[in-house]
Amino acid sequence: MRPTLDIDLLRCFVATVDHASLTLAGDKLGRSQPAVTAQIKRLEEMLGRRLLTRGRNGAHPTEDGVRLLGHARRLLRDHDAALDDLLAIGAEGLIRFGVPDDYEGPFVTPLVAEFTRAQPRVALEVHCACSQVLRARLAVDQLDLVLCTRLPGAAEGQLIRREPLQWVGAADHRLEDRRPLPLALFTEDCAFRPHAFDALDRAGIPWRIAYTGSSFAGILSAVSAGLAVTVLARGTIPPGFRLLGEAEGLPPLPKTDIALYQRDNLSPAARLFARHVIGGLGVEAAQA
Repeated sequence: MRPTLDIDLLRCFVATVDHASLTLAGDKLGRSQPAVTAQIKRLEEMLGRRLLTRGRNGAHPTEDGVRLLGHARRLLRDHDAALDDLLAIGAEGLIRFGVPDDYEGPFVTPLVAEFTRAQPRVALEVHCACSQVLRARLAVDQLDLVLCTRLPGAAEGQLIRREPLQWVGAADHRLEDRRPLPLALFTEDCAFRPHAFDALDRAGIPWRIAYTGSSFAGILSAVSAGLAVTVLARGTIPPGFRLLGEAEGLPPLPKTDIALYQRDNLSPAARLFARHVIGGLGVEAAQA
């Protein structure tokens, strides 16, 4: 009897090839590394062929894996297009979507505008708060979907993209040489704070908190006024600010994970919007 190709197994295979890593594929799909390994093994056993080689340089397709890859991509595209088309028919209802306000403008506003134009019968509410608060609200079903920063080492949620963190200063103020270095940062539950503190401590640079706020506009105002420098995800930095780094004597910063979290039993409209967000933003994850 001929085997039937399972869409989930193919998606797992393609993600592993794209990331050259079982672990990163799991991050992308919201699954553990052992779960990804098991799915690849199941696909290989189903087809009776070895599809991946694994070594120090990561996971790479075998000759049979390369042959399958093109077919898998086409099948996934056709499957997802059919699903989107069917879900879009008559989509309606309320979607409660949470996002930090520093991500909302550059990342989310164009996606929300495009989605609401395409789905006029869907009422989309956007709720802005810090990542920790949004995840807590999702846990008690006050939100349907949350796009936010994922804590280092965490595996929950679906990885959407990795953004470099960046030191940022005002265009007309030079504070990077001041000691202690004045910082403008979000409140204590902000995931960027530990990265900033750790980088400065490792470099032996004394620092102080000059401004703490919960709004993106407040942080930008403090930096623009020359009160402090800050740390932001690079894709959220508006024009008119200076990017600071090693040339200014500041230490390198890591990348941060941006993940999509979903409550159980999403409505068809919410599932459609989730796919819209992943399609609009997820291309960066494989490149970062």
